[in-house]
Amino acid sequence: MDISIIMKLVSIILAISLASERLVTFIKTLVPALNTPDPAPIPPYSTQEKLRRFAVMILAFLAGWGAAAMMAKDPTGFFGNLNVGLDTDSGKILIPCFIVGLMASGGSAFWAKILEYIKAVNEIKGQFATQEKMNTQFKMATMTAMAGGGGAAFKAANLVAPVGAANLATSVIRTVRFNTAFSGGLGTLDIIINGQTLHFDKNEHQDIQLPAGVHTYAVSGAAAQGPGGGVILTITAITGAVISHSPHQYNAGIILPNLHPLMVS
Repeated sequence: MDISIIMKLVSIILAISLASERLVTFIKTLVPALNTPDPAPIPPYSTQEKLRRFAVMILAFLAGWGAAAMMAKDPTGFFGNLNVGLDTDSGKILIPCFIVGLMASGGSAFWAKILEYIKAVNEIKGQFATQEKMNTQFKMATMTAMAGGGGAAFKAANLVAPVGAANLATSVIRTVRFNTAFSGGLGTLDIIINGQTLHFDKNEHQDIQLPAGVHTYAVSGAAAQGPGGGVILTITAITGAVISHSPHQYNAGIILPNLHPLMVS
């Protein structure tokens, strides 16, 4: 099932859950016996408390079922189906209203968390697609440069000329921030990018001016020894935007030199 369909389903259930919770709260106001006793009972719960909780659960289910039936606009009423797919006949995904009501009775907080998780997964998929496109462009540029041979390969692989006085006037310059967070003790991290070296030995950030384009940066160093040792490198844009593999997380011990692509726009 497409993730957009899942997001639509969860959004619908969340809306139904919120509506049913408001209705249940209203009914509980009219029927004091359904309200949570104050102070709350200490387990094991009494038979009366168990019956109250059961009644509230049934009420939440019936409220969700009714809300789903009204949203479905199905002539069969409570025993109809809710379409969570496309509007066309071929794209319909029908779920019985009582099933939707049962799921909505789980509570809006639960479904709100599920929706946040699905949105995060969708954003990560988009980032992976962008990163894959960037990696493809980088590989193609590198192969093209290698075909030219010699020093031209390094220049083409970076797709931009090194920042210098002659290039500042013609290049789009962005400010990129490299931030380190060490844990478990002392450590070092060295970053080489566009002919410049950034050295870190504590929790700090350093800003660097980079022209727009695709760059490669090398990371090496050592994190603190021990089970709590490590370092996290995060790359963000102060001006413009960057796309990278960050945050990078390195475990305790030696950090061998490794290369990463970085797109600046």
